[in-house]
Amino acid sequence: MDTHERERWVERYEPKTNAIAAGVAGLCAALVMMVLGAFWIATAWPSGSTLTLNAAAVCALASSSPDPKRTVFQMAGGTLAASAMGLLAVYGVFPRIDGFPLLCTARSRRSCCSACL
Repeated sequence: MDTHERERWVERYEPKTNAIAAGVAGLCAALVMMVLGAFWIATAWPSGSTLTLNAAAVCALASSSPDPKRTVFQMAGGTLAASAMGLLAVYGVFPRIDGFPLLCTARSRRSCCSACL
């Protein structure tokens, strides 16, 4: 079986990541997890695990970007826009649907608009 030429390299991998930047990102993520975990326990929130898991994903994505602050604000803006659209759909459009044909029409228009974005 032929292997790719990179699999036959003898050189060792040497990471070129700044150790201080990686340490700061790790400390920030740990702090965020501790604060959110304490909030989850203090409020006995049933969906606290979802909060902490999403925060861990955001910390991982933000720590690997060149401008973490901008990345986090873009994610927050997208979340707010999606929440507004969801509220509009659930409380504005869906209550006015009466019957299966209108449901199909409302869903197809929404799907078409989503596909265009």
